[in-house]
Amino acid sequence: MGFGIRDITDACRAVNATGFLLVCSTQPSSSVVRRLHEIDASGEIATRCWDSIEVEKRLDTPATFPLNSLFFPVSGQTRPWRIYNTDSPSFWAANYKEYFVYLSSRDANTFPALGEVEFIVRRLESIVLPSGEDWHWHIIRPRAVYFDNKHENFVAFADYLFPEDREDEVIAPQEINKVLRDGEALHTDGQAFWYTTFWDIRYVPTGQIGDHFHLDHKEYYEPYMNNFRIGLARTRFISSLELWQLGT
Repeated sequence: MGFGIRDITDACRAVNATGFLLVCSTQPSSSVVRRLHEIDASGEIATRCWDSIEVEKRLDTPATFPLNSLFFPVSGQTRPWRIYNTDSPSFWAANYKEYFVYLSSRDANTFPALGEVEFIVRRLESIVLPSGEDWHWHIIRPRAVYFDNKHENFVAFADYLFPEDREDEVIAPQEINKVLRDGEALHTDGQAFWYTTFWDIRYVPTGQIGDHFHLDHKEYYEPYMNNFRIGLARTRFISSLELWQLGT
């Protein structure tokens, strides 16, 4: 703050404010809390104080949860997931770090193992994309993970968002597949292989300076909800994408 706690009333009067909110990264001292209570009790200025615990609690909602990992990275690591049941016993919406993803199982009433979903996300994050500048970013966003619990394989859905005027910079599917290895096992110890994984990567040209643009816009989800539920590719799996049609 640019003024002392004792100057709150004068500062509020100067801008015709009727309330004062103090937000702290730690716990405020007892003298500060007492002074705020005194001002509030006078009835002239309403005062509130949010400490770090209160701020994190207010961010712990579906709409604001991704901000936790951005602004509270230490505590965000201790609780990276928030999972919300949908209208189906085998389909869930989830926040993971800064991502919004759907989780689905073939016929189990539990969501896929979160450790495996995290591994899938890390593999997506390991793809080296062209560096962006001035609202021209290349971004891969996970959208959903489907687990066939009968055959123990995954389908991972993601969108490759790229600037609509930078098509010539796009990483080709075959290069991405060198990292993802579509149709191969997610894990191996050199002898055994497990969790065959299919990757559905959709290429999406975006106008990133418009007010319509959002990394997790509903238009990236709504047309494909049934695909996410049953593990059906939106176009084709990445290993079969010799060429792609932008915007499909």
